[in-house]
Amino acid sequence: MVLRLAGELDLLPREQNALLEAAGLRPVFPQRSLEDSDMARFRQVIEALLEGHEPLPAAVIDRYGAVRSANKAFERLTPGFVGLEPEELVDRFFGPGPLREALVNWEEVASVWLARQQFEARRTADARLVALIARAERLIGPLPARIGREELPVVHSRIKVGEHVLELFTVVVRFDTANDVTLSELRVELMYPGNEAADRFFRVARPGT
Repeated sequence: MVLRLAGELDLLPREQNALLEAAGLRPVFPQRSLEDSDMARFRQVIEALLEGHEPLPAAVIDRYGAVRSANKAFERLTPGFVGLEPEELVDRFFGPGPLREALVNWEEVASVWLARQQFEARRTADARLVALIARAERLIGPLPARIGREELPVVHSRIKVGEHVLELFTVVVRFDTANDVTLSELRVELMYPGNEAADRFFRVARPGT
C-alpha cells in the first residue's frame, strides 16, 4: 500500500525509501556506489556518453547539482568544477567572480536554475536542497519579474570568451527506469552549440576539422 501511494505521488527511489521507513518498513531500493561491480555496465554507458560527446562539453550531475565527472571539453570550459561540493559550486556560480562576469545572460540562467531546484525542493522536502536554494538566493539577490529571450524555444547559456559570445543549450539524459537511488538521481548533461561562434569554438578541438 505504501509503495502504491508512492507511485501515485511519482516519488523517486530515495523518497519511496523514506516513506517506507516512516511507515516502519524496510527500504526496498538499494543505493550503490558507481564504483560497485553491479554498476559497471551503467558506468560504461555514462563514460561512453561523455567520451562520445567530445569535442562538445558533457558532465554527470547529481541530485544537488555537483559535477561527479565530466569530459575534457567540459573541463576546458569550466575548469575546476569536477569534485566540488554543491555549496562550493553555488558560491562559484552565483557569487561575484569571473564566471558570473563571463555569463552574459547570468540572470536568465540563475532564474532557470532556481525554478528547477525549487520544484525539486517542493517535491522532495530535501533539507540540503532547501539550504542550497537559500544560499543561492542570498547571492543572487532580486531578479527581474520577466526575463528571457522569447524567440528561442530553449534557454541558452551565453558565455563571453574573448571577443565572441558562445551560446550553448543542454540536453539531459536520465535513467528513467532506475531502481537504484544513485542512478535515479544522476543526469548526464550534453551541451550543444546554439550559434556559429560556439560551433567554431568547440569544433576546432576535433582532429581533422
